[in-house]
Amino acid sequence: MLRLAVMRDKVDGILWQAAVLAACKAINLTFRLDADRLHVAVDPADLPAHP
Repeated sequence: MLRLAVMRDKVDGILWQAAVLAACKAINLTFRLDADRLHVAVDPADLPAHP
């Protein structure tokens, strides 16, 4: 389990939504962890249309 810092802006909502979609097999997520950051990549073609 990876515990992330508390995020209070749009990032937390976006990351949560991406995790839910990935759990439902609706999108593919790629994660990379380095010394102090979590990198998350999503194929834009997998995402639903949004502004």
